[in-house]
Amino acid sequence: SHMVGYCPLGEGNVDVLGILDVIAKKEKKTKLKGMVMVELDYDNREDIKPLSLATTSRNYLVKNGVTLRKV
Repeated sequence: SHMVGYCPLGEGNVDVLGILDVIAKKEKKTKLKGMVMVELDYDNREDIKPLSLATTSRNYLVKNGVTLRKV
């Protein structure tokens, strides 16, 4: 379920894994180290809670081999 174009990672039109792949290749070339931050927009129009959106996005990243930092 999409909210005015907003949706969890992996459910929209953005090639998230492709973007992460480009970043990883760039890091290997330049020895650049860092992290990627993901922002999820939420417009409060549907009966979906922000925690559910974040959990779905997190699960997508983990399922696709992304290592998450524990806070």
